[in-house]
Amino acid sequence: MATGLIPSQDKALGQALGTRGRVSNPVWLDRRTGKVGRCIGSGPLQGLFGTAGLGNPRFLLYFINIMKILIVEWCCSGLGGDPALLPVSLLREGKTMLLALMESLNLAKDFTAQTILHPNLTDSVPPAWALSLCPFPQWTQLARSFDLLWPIAPETDGILLELARKAREAFPLVLLPEGDLIALASDKLFTYHHLTRHGLATPETMTLEHFRSIGGNPAGPWVLKRRDGAGSQGMRLIANTKELIGLEENRWLLQTHVRGTALSQAIVGGPAGLWFCPPCFQHISKDGSFAYQGGSTPIPKSLARRAELLTEKLVKTLPRWLGWLGVDMILGEEGDFILEINPRLTTSFVGLNRAAGGGLATSILRHALGEKVSRPKFLAGPIGFDASGNPKDP
Repeated sequence: MATGLIPSQDKALGQALGTRGRVSNPVWLDRRTGKVGRCIGSGPLQGLFGTAGLGNPRFLLYFINIMKILIVEWCCSGLGGDPALLPVSLLREGKTMLLALMESLNLAKDFTAQTILHPNLTDSVPPAWALSLCPFPQWTQLARSFDLLWPIAPETDGILLELARKAREAFPLVLLPEGDLIALASDKLFTYHHLTRHGLATPETMTLEHFRSIGGNPAGPWVLKRRDGAGSQGMRLIANTKELIGLEENRWLLQTHVRGTALSQAIVGGPAGLWFCPPCFQHISKDGSFAYQGGSTPIPKSLARRAELLTEKLVKTLPRWLGWLGVDMILGEEGDFILEINPRLTTSFVGLNRAAGGGLATSILRHALGEKVSRPKFLAGPIGFDASGNPKDP
């Protein structure tokens, strides 16, 4: 904003620029009257003033871009149907991530973020940030009103992959990895083969069909998980093969159970390269269900370095991406292992955003858009969060 304005003029200009939406035309300020308006037409100051205002010291001209961002969270938006029928943990995590993302982005003066909420969830974010639409509109309709889409969705049943495909047909910019990386990360068997092909340590993983074909009783214990699962839903420790009776052979996987410290690390991609968020402890239930109970950061430097070395090796094998990518791993006495890749925003974002002073989403977006932005500073003190990302003692 230009200097030398009296307070009333500065306020008037600020109010005009506060209008939601992309400002595609110049904004003018009459320094004599304090009046503010938008230029109309294709010329520099055509429409309201013709060309007479150009170069006239009475008028100040501003070219301001306010990027309008649409955040679509699958559970909250109604894309997944009635939210009341969805798993409680999935909906709870989705709401928490959505709110943290919206709060962070709307702190910036040159971004404005809105979301779509199912009519049953209209109290999830402040009313000014939400559109209550049912049924969910066509992506092409939404693309006419927004500059960028930032989706959050589970990988299960190809939901994230299909959402990304449809969105990219309408939006010029979607803050997600490309389809090939989403497909690789969404299928845990594909992930396993990718990791082993590149010499990266990962627990042995196989389909139930393969397990049964080799005799059905190799050394265990094993972890049962969905081939395309999100989070820990359906996971459990298997000690007896009788527990596998009746399960679909190609939908479920068995993975060797490895012991150690569970961690996650997020990497943010952009045209200028990557930056790494601090690794977080993952607090996992000890009852054999592997339920995610939250996390905390920072972690000891020795563990953080091991996590970053493992993640650095991984990213060298992946295509480039924009935005957030999460990696789950186990660091143990017998070695360090990559478990899964998450090609979307993860719950740890909420805790890390708090550690970054609330501006993490803005930094992610600027980095993805190619702006020169360094990794935000994270608090040195301990930050803990529960399974929904809400604050808790570390």
